[in-house]
Amino acid sequence: MKLARKILLGVTLGSVFFGVGLLIASIFGLNVFVGTWLKVLESLAIVVVAGAFSLNALNFMHKNRVIALVSFALHGALTALLFIVIWGGMDFVTSWFAQLVAVVAITTIFFNIIISNYLKLGKNHFVIQIITYAIIGVIDVVLMLEIFQVDVMQYILREFIIACLLTLGLLITLAVLGKKAPDEEAKIDGEKVVKLKQSEYDALLNRIKELEEKLKEKED
Repeated sequence: MKLARKILLGVTLGSVFFGVGLLIASIFGLNVFVGTWLKVLESLAIVVVAGAFSLNALNFMHKNRVIALVSFALHGALTALLFIVIWGGMDFVTSWFAQLVAVVAITTIFFNIIISNYLKLGKNHFVIQIITYAIIGVIDVVLMLEIFQVDVMQYILREFIIACLLTLGLLITLAVLGKKAPDEEAKIDGEKVVKLKQSEYDALLNRIKELEEKLKEKED
């Protein structure tokens, strides 16, 4: 787990610094917005986004290992597919493969947002969560239709913008509500959770073991 985190963090930060370096170089005359340099910049952006979401999934590994692994698999597959689209010079307007990859990319992003919030909040503020996820689902469908050249945006542009703003506001609300007060007592199934340092926990286990051995000796 720690090794995976270090690798992901290193690759993500390395891509960020490389991308920023290219953008700074563009100020001094390097044209990074055409040709190969543009593809490199786009690839770095993909790695950064995939790395950020993967790190987020890693944080929830202890809560739901299956979902975390599915998330990792989606990020890896999507990164490879996007690289094929970018370096293959495919057009998102004319290439059905590129369109399909774009749909998978958008759906994966929304999937990560929903899963991340649900794993963090559980059933807390469930009504707000359901409303948020429902609006996200509608936005996802509209974007998919647009990708496949079904121009519904011309009829619902105002409503679409409102939906996006509502989603942003609801996500911020969930993020704020999900923050626990520093003095809030952690509970599991209604019972208080006592926090111990690893050294204290080990010492407690050793003490219990010693007492069990002494009790066993008395019984013998």
